[in-house]
Amino acid sequence: MTLAASAASAHVDRFARDRLPPPALMPELLFELPELQFPPRLNCAAELLDRHIAAGHGQRLCVQGAGLRWTYAEFQAQANRIAQVLVQQLGLVCRGEGRRHCRGQHAAAARA
Repeated sequence: MTLAASAASAHVDRFARDRLPPPALMPELLFELPELQFPPRLNCAAELLDRHIAAGHGQRLCVQGAGLRWTYAEFQAQANRIAQVLVQQLGLVCRGEGRRHCRGQHAAAARA
């Protein structure tokens, strides 16, 4: 099957997707525990980065890889720089509830 003949997807490599069982055979995933309840819209950057920094953990290790070590604060700074490019240079528009947060992050990134 060619990519053009497959369902629309942003992913070019469909190896895993093409090998999933049919929907009828997929397990039902239940997320009923209170700690697994999330709002319909969730700002992952706020939950994964901003929350730790606000709690005073900005200097703790967040990401480590081959030749790379970023604290939460360093990772947040990188994320803000990327967000600034996406919004200000490439025209990505922040929508909905996170719009004010998005603008604030870019203003902070521009000053960095």
